[in-house]
Amino acid sequence: MKLEDVLKEDSELIEEKFKEVCQSVHYLSQEELSPLPEAMEYTFSAGGKRIRPALVLETCRAFGGDVRSAVSAALAVELVHTYSLIQDDLPCMDNDSVRRGIPANHIRFGEAIALLASDALLSESLLIMTNEKRQSPEQILSCIALLAEAAGPLGLVGGQVLDLRGEKESFSYEQLCRLHSKKTGALFKASVLMGAVCAGVKPDTEPYRACEVYARKIGLVFQAMDDVLDVVGDAKKMGKTLGKDEESGKTTFLSFMSVPEALDFAEQLTAEAKEVIGPYDRYSMLSAIAEKLQKREN
Repeated sequence: MKLEDVLKEDSELIEEKFKEVCQSVHYLSQEELSPLPEAMEYTFSAGGKRIRPALVLETCRAFGGDVRSAVSAALAVELVHTYSLIQDDLPCMDNDSVRRGIPANHIRFGEAIALLASDALLSESLLIMTNEKRQSPEQILSCIALLAEAAGPLGLVGGQVLDLRGEKESFSYEQLCRLHSKKTGALFKASVLMGAVCAGVKPDTEPYRACEVYARKIGLVFQAMDDVLDVVGDAKKMGKTLGKDEESGKTTFLSFMSVPEALDFAEQLTAEAKEVIGPYDRYSMLSAIAEKLQKREN
């Protein structure tokens, strides 16, 4: 199958699962809690590349796992990603009014509800995995631990703290890479490793370590391309405001290299990611995803 067809199928799987979550007992009091449920669905349902959940599902598939058993983990990752987008757009963070081509969550619902909606998405992501019947308790606990770490001070939250610091001070190249390993890379790492865990791959094994290296490299590819597209991209395709990093003087990969050099950097990392995951990538989808991230336009 072509990658685009696979990504479409993966996206449909998690969106179907999301509908189940929205219809669960937690949402029976929609009227009483209004507009919280609507705000939780708003940013998630606005679209997106769904790359992180696809990484969960395709890593699971690559290692011979049952993709259906990884759908809860895949949705959980996307809920955490959505929570991070809502908070990232808040005035106290990146102060952006547009996300995925529509008004940001806090513009649509106000800051208080946007913050509560993002908190609810985060907690829901962990609850979803506890209800997964196709995984062993050990696998469920491993996935929860991976996702919680990626979302917390060692991951997204810590990365956001560094990002805020970066608005007031210049970072070295090493500091920039540490920032992105948390804010962007941590969720890529969790996605790939959760998919591996769902397929029965054990920590401290060569396949697991290969997944870690692959994830780290594609996370850097994603961020390098993000920095490039912030300068030369199409705002309509990106679905968000461009040029803010340059305007604010924030340290990015383009603080250390030109656009052509950044593109070469992304290409080299992609080749390295494909090489390390190649022996385990039985359907070549993980390699195809790496290439897609390198060539993305949004």
